[in-house]
Amino acid sequence: MEKTVWVCEGGCGAKKTQEEYDSGKNKCGNPACANYGKPFEMRSECLSCRAVMKEGEEHACDTC
Repeated sequence: MEKTVWVCEGGCGAKKTQEEYDSGKNKCGNPACANYGKPFEMRSECLSCRAVMKEGEEHACDTC
């Protein structure tokens, strides 16, 4: 099973839930990050192993 998360691709590792994204936390706020001020990108997160995948990316883990 998966859920939608929003992530920064600039290297800071920021990850927001759909609720956080909808409340306005939709871009990187870390001044030390290469993507500072840029919007987060939508991803899917496996609820079992917490792996984050791009849309359409296949995923299989031992706990799924």
